[in-house]
Amino acid sequence: MSLIGLAMLAGSSRAAEDPAALATRLLGEAKLAAGGEAWDRIQGWHERGAIESGRGEITYDAWADVRRPAMLVQTSVDGRSTRDGFDGRTTWSIDGRGVSAADTSAQAADKARRKAYFAMYGFFFPDRFPTRSVYVGSRQGGNVVYDVVEVQPVGGEPSDLWLDRNTHLLQAVVSVDKAHPMTTFLGDYKVVDGVSLPFAVQQGSDAAHQVTRHVLAYDFDPVTSDRFAPPTR
Repeated sequence: MSLIGLAMLAGSSRAAEDPAALATRLLGEAKLAAGGEAWDRIQGWHERGAIESGRGEITYDAWADVRRPAMLVQTSVDGRSTRDGFDGRTTWSIDGRGVSAADTSAQAADKARRKAYFAMYGFFFPDRFPTRSVYVGSRQGGNVVYDVVEVQPVGGEPSDLWLDRNTHLLQAVVSVDKAHPMTTFLGDYKVVDGVSLPFAVQQGSDAAHQVTRHVLAYDFDPVTSDRFAPPTR
């Protein structure tokens, strides 16, 4: 699964449309293809799965707030668990020995906010997560044509969304930060409570540094804000 070396398409009929308006339309089509109004019924976000790694079996649980950029990821390896959280202002962690740390810097918050935004498909909810979006062109890989929309949450860095022109489903998220490139491929879509979601997620900076996440389950039960709160000392 690779988007490396894909060619840019010339002469697209989309070239005559306003890039911002076209981006809004394409994101609307992507949301509709992935479940439409079913997304608006989501009350909370909990994802459970396993990660391919040379470190042995790694399992994870991830929770996100659907109304604000807050997130918690818990990973377990060899019976030890670590937690990395963000409550909207403070990033924090608890390592496998139970030692906690917190970071209130703007840089850490911006990074965590961006991660939470993409984890919760914030670009489908511009009323909740203000976003600048613009159409930047089309690409082709094999027999698949992708429409590429650059999205940038307020206070965050931009990334390109690769949308399959036929299915309108999101196939990849590509960081446009040349200093810290990162590509996330999405596949094995299945429907959960009316929402189409990827069950295979591959992420890495290049072909030699890829991590594959296999999602086992999603659920959309409400998540209380205390789950994201930093630990008290």
